[in-house]
Amino acid sequence: LKSGWALGARVFHVYGGLGGRVDHSLANVQTMALLAVHGGVGFLHGDGQVVTAIADGRLVFPGHPCGPGSMVSALSHTDECRGVGETGLKYGLENAIMSNVQVRGVSNEFLDGVPAAIEVRHGTLVVTFPEDAPLPSLVPFHGWDGDLGPLDDSVSSALRTSATGA
Repeated sequence: LKSGWALGARVFHVYGGLGGRVDHSLANVQTMALLAVHGGVGFLHGDGQVVTAIADGRLVFPGHPCGPGSMVSALSHTDECRGVGETGLKYGLENAIMSNVQVRGVSNEFLDGVPAAIEVRHGTLVVTFPEDAPLPSLVPFHGWDGDLGPLDDSVSSALRTSATGA
């Protein structure tokens, strides 16, 4: 992702980034949040789901055919998300506050043929939706700068290895 970012890419797709080891799936979700806080967007595809993150922006889903139970969830990744809104979904939300230690925003539903949007004014949301839903477009609420940092394949000095496991 850092190489692609350095070459100007701002939209990324990671296939097989979900399922299997939970620690790897969670690390991949954190990477989607990293992209989001720098103004990019990434999509993790796997296990019939797509996971993305947005920071200070809106995801806009085009209307699409779907049956009952086509679930979309939005969870706070940062300590607090303010100005959270959900429109065009079964349950609307306006100017809500979400926390990463309180579960809210799980199992909303797309409506058949209705465009939908999920937004956060301040903070980072993780959003999950079915792989058969169309990919949303990102509408940022402000300009972005910075990069993802330099490529670094060295072993961290914070790591300590030992034959005894200590």
